[in-house]
Formats: sequence, structure tokens, C-alpha cells
Amino acid sequence: MQCSAEESLWDRCTHQADTCLEVVKVTLAEIQDTEQEGMQDAQKDATRSLRNHLKDRLRNGYDAVEGLCGTGRGSVRRQKALFHNYVDDHKDAVFEEAVDALMDQLSSAADVMGERLNEALQQLAKDIKVNLAVLWEETSEDPQQAVQRLKLLLAARKILEQVNLWMAADKMRETVTTES
Repeated sequence: MQCSAEESLWDRCTHQADTCLEVVKVTLAEIQDTEQEGMQDAQKDATRSLRNHLKDRLRNGYDAVEGLCGTGRGSVRRQKALFHNYVDDHKDAVFEEAVDALMDQLSSAADVMGERLNEALQQLAKDIKVNLAVLWEETSEDPQQAVQRLKLLLAARKILEQVNLWMAADKMRETVTTES
């Protein structure tokens, strides 16, 4: 960029390019933290869901076996055998349902993370555009003004991120309400 600009703008280009690099570094670190946290939450939700699904489906087997074997000598062995047969008879359906539910959950999590990533990268592109736009405006070379512009840019970005989070939360609330 510096090479394509007029020589009188080289110093400003270098400064703005450095500022853009800092914004990119900060934004990418924030994106990584947010996405990593989102992935961990999705994994926890998937694990809970899988555990609950298996527990519910196996509970049917426990309940079915419980009344059939009576009590006394050999009842535990009979219960184990009947439960083993129940699991053998139902394992394909139980685990296929579990896999389908798990894949749906992971797909939804990937979609949400993809949307957040897309929004964050679009915002980053806008921030860079704003940072580079100052090259074409007449401004003072005062370093204090550059610092103030950067502070204003970062504050505006944080506000936009918060608004995006509120909008995403509202969207998720609407989805949950619709599904209920």
C-alpha cells in the first residue's frame, strides 16, 4: 500500500498500516477466545444431551427388567441377562438416535460460530477501512489525534460488538421460544 501511495503519504501509510495490524491482532485474539469459549460450551451441551439421551433410553430397559425377575436367589443374574438382551435388541436405535441428536447439535453450534465469525470479520474489515480512510482526509500530523482516533475506533467497535451480542441473544431467545 505504501509503495502505491504518493511519496508524501508514505509515513502516514506506514503508521495506518501498523495501526491496522494492531487492530487485526487484537480482533483475532478476541475472536479466538470467543470461538474457543463457544466451542467448549457446545461440547458441554452435547455431552449433557448425549448423557441424558442414553440415560432416558436405558431407563426404559431398567424399568422393563425390574418387575420381570422377582426376588431371591438368581434374580440379579436374571436381571442382568434380561437387561443385556434389552441393550442388544435396542442398541442400534439408541445409539443412532444419539448420533443424530449429537450431529444436529454440533451442526447448530458450527452454524452459530460461523455466523459470529463472519460478523466479527466483517466488523474487522470495516475497522480497517475506517483506519485507512484517514489517509485521504486532511488531518493534522499530531500523534495525539491519531491516538484519539484509535481510542474512538476501539470504543465504537466494542459498542458494536455488545449490540451484536444483544441481537444474537435476542435471536437465540426467539429460537428457544419458538421451539418450546
